[in-house]
Amino acid sequence: IGQLLIESFFQFARADDYKKVLIHVLSTNHTAIDFYKHLGFELEAYLSNQFYIDDHYTDDCIFSYYLEDIHAR
Repeated sequence: IGQLLIESFFQFARADDYKKVLIHVLSTNHTAIDFYKHLGFELEAYLSNQFYIDDHYTDDCIFSYYLEDIHAR
């Protein structure tokens, strides 16, 4: 279901002329990171100690996905 939701979102984003999608994922959420990488998202930035959760600092992974082939021009 998750992949279908993302693909549907991509269709809406393309229809509104978006070129790029950014998402934030907690570095401890390995399942989500693997899922987004499988879909073609790439790690664009890594922010250390960005969140304080349950008495621990957690890093923020920022992933990007280009909705158009930027090398096609």
